[in-house]
Amino acid sequence: KGPKARDLKPFSDGKTTIRVVVPVDSVYVGDWATNKFMVWLEQRTGLKIQFDAVPIKGATGAADMTKVNAMIASGDLPDAFFAIPFSDAQVSLYGAQGLFKPLDALVTQYAPNLQSAWQDYPTLRASTLSADGKLYQIKAMSDCMHCRISPARMWVNKKMLDKVGATIPKTTEEYRQLLKTFKEKDQVGGGQTIPFMSYKDDALDGYFLNSFLYNPGPAFNYLSVNNGKMDFAADKPEWREGVKYVKSLFDDGTVPKSVFTTTVEEQLKLGNAGRIATARTYYQGTIASVENKPDAIFRDYVAIPALKGPGGVQYSQWDYRLLQGNPLVITKNCKNPELLVQWADYQLELEAQLRAAFGPENDYWTWGEDGETGLDGRQATYRVDTYPAKTGDGTLSANMLYYFSLDYRNAAYSDPKAPDFEKLLYDASLPYKDQAPKPEMQLPKLIFSDDVAAQHADLS
Repeated sequence: KGPKARDLKPFSDGKTTIRVVVPVDSVYVGDWATNKFMVWLEQRTGLKIQFDAVPIKGATGAADMTKVNAMIASGDLPDAFFAIPFSDAQVSLYGAQGLFKPLDALVTQYAPNLQSAWQDYPTLRASTLSADGKLYQIKAMSDCMHCRISPARMWVNKKMLDKVGATIPKTTEEYRQLLKTFKEKDQVGGGQTIPFMSYKDDALDGYFLNSFLYNPGPAFNYLSVNNGKMDFAADKPEWREGVKYVKSLFDDGTVPKSVFTTTVEEQLKLGNAGRIATARTYYQGTIASVENKPDAIFRDYVAIPALKGPGGVQYSQWDYRLLQGNPLVITKNCKNPELLVQWADYQLELEAQLRAAFGPENDYWTWGEDGETGLDGRQATYRVDTYPAKTGDGTLSANMLYYFSLDYRNAAYSDPKAPDFEKLLYDASLPYKDQAPKPEMQLPKLIFSDDVAAQHADLS
């Protein structure tokens, strides 16, 4: 499964220009018009793009929808919006109103790479349909195993664990005692050891509450399916008991109140100083800097699987959905929508995926050689040697129209003698899969009628 290598030829005349609104990315993309990937893509497709970039707003990196909404309200529509974070409800509403064009027939005729992705993942097409059953967007897709548990992983510094003579805890009570041990033995000295740390944008409930009941978390508005009916986690007695447990860790003096105010930069300073024993955070790179050195501190952190609570409950907050984003939507003003569908589809081809993610071939990545293995031990398709050092050096980073299947991700070369960061993260996520809730417990995508969809769009 995943992006295929195809011999693609230009489909446009090199003269046609289409206007596309995109988000500002001053860190990776730079000037969209001169970004090396976009220059390469223009040569590959023959289609010229006039990029209009809207500013970034907020720590999440989401595009400022105020300006986008003003464009829509005024009727000043481009030919398309790309990587602008419209919600599904907004796409459904604008599609029903005729502002966005339906793409089903165009995809059938012009998008072999997207059709291949739909064959690889049968639920993918359905997950992008709108309330009226039509397709108004082409979305990026990632089958990322370690992302499925990233909001609810716990880490422990294995060296610190070994020094205090402890083992990885399996229950909530064992974890409480471990934090007390780290505090009492204070390996750093001078009271500088931090038994537990997290930062203000990293929620605690995704890990701890799943030891008391199934907590699907904010991504699902705390809603799940229980015997075919909607269920809400946070109004249950078990939820209250879970909150009491977390409160007791504060009372023990092992969890600081600063977890609600600390920034990720401040947490990194603490971790790089070797002070953090355990942490509830997305990945090791927010505890300590990811450095390509065998003694880098981030390598000391290993995962603590989901803890068993006093009632025997032990869930991980596993997310079965495919990650999706960066939609391409084509507006009613576009006279040549078939060109944009092909432009998007060309980005889903294998070489295009590698260039958009890592930069020009041979500068930053190469094709895998015979005998080189990927994350799962099979033959590697590609190896990443380094990452672009300069803005505009050829990667779209998070703004690309990615098609990251699990096979594609696992096909990245990893030295078995010196596992890289991606391999460590892959291995650290495996234990949580065994503790996942049943797939039927997860709330599926809900499709709403037009009037309800309008309410959702307004709220979004």
